Amino acid sequence: MQELRTVLHLYSQYTGGTASHADLLARACAADLDVIITTDRNLLVSGLDGYTQENNKTCLLLTAEEVFDRTIQPARGRLLVMDAKTELAPYAAKPQQVVKKTAENDSLTFLSHPFAVSQTALGELLPPWTAEDIPAGISGLEVWNSLSELQGKASHRFLASLLSWFPRLARRGPCPQACQYWDAQLAAGEKLTAIAGSGLGGLPHARPRLQHYLLTNLSNHLIVPRPLSDNLDEDRRMVFDALRQGHTYIACDDLAPAEGFRFTAKGRDEKAAIGDTVILKDSVTFQIRLPQAATCLLYRDGELIQKWEDTEICVLNSTQPGAYRVEALLTWLDQDVTWILSNPIYVRPYIPPPLRDQLYETY
Repeated sequence: MQELRTVLHLYSQYTGGTASHADLLARACAADLDVIITTDRNLLVSGLDGYTQENNKTCLLLTAEEVFDRTIQPARGRLLVMDAKTELAPYAAKPQQVVKKTAENDSLTFLSHPFAVSQTALGELLPPWTAEDIPAGISGLEVWNSLSELQGKASHRFLASLLSWFPRLARRGPCPQACQYWDAQLAAGEKLTAIAGSGLGGLPHARPRLQHYLLTNLSNHLIVPRPLSDNLDEDRRMVFDALRQGHTYIACDDLAPAEGFRFTAKGRDEKAAIGDTVILKDSVTFQIRLPQAATCLLYRDGELIQKWEDTEICVLNSTQPGAYRVEALLTWLDQDVTWILSNPIYVRPYIPPPLRDQLYETY
């Protein structure tokens, strides 16, 4: 298996950013990224997907879209729409309609920084989603966004100026409200993919230092079967399939390199990796491998069930169904901060064939 370090939720010069798609791709390649996915506001840019190469490094650019209703002020309820075949901004006034259209076309919809603060000294953000507004059938949600994290700390102008020079001082981890919502949905039996976003281009006049931080701080490590090729259609399908299936984990690469992290499960008859489902018959054994020693937390349906200190290898045997996810912490400025956040492995109860057939007949 291969990892593609992927950064998404970036804006180009078309919708508020200052960089062209070509410039963003060149910067990503220089930063040793594998894939970037731009999400211009209410604009699906066509014909710009492609590659660049530099010093034997290949980087892929894919275009997507951030959809929201511009007629409502203050605007609210943004959706990141990926792998769309048509422009969906005309449906922005009805988020559920956007999700319906994406489902019809096997596209993806993610809540965009759903619980970020509404206004800071580093610019205005959208009001947060409310539970009744969140559309059914979404693919997942953005639980961590570098720009939102920064804005959440910039409570006044002096602090905003300081953080624009030293953005790492804003480091606090994924959005607690977003993780709480995610865990609640997982506990209810939903399958939702968590992603991290950049926000590059959201502050058009940001200093180069801050722009580089927004590009490189967080990434989504996609677990894929092969490296990038020169076949754009196949590579596009591979990237979006990894997001669709939840075969990805979030990493704060600015804190420490995360490549090589693994989270697997083994049942009686099958094995599973991040995003997969394993059937519980007797028990399931989880194995976690970290790239370096760290504090490792294992959650089931949002509840912490095991903690390991200063370790690289963790093993746990469980007899309980649920959605299991991993969080790894490193010490930074005398605080434990999130380094790696995995998507779940789903453990489902075994239903014997006679009972399963009876359930199918009933429902």
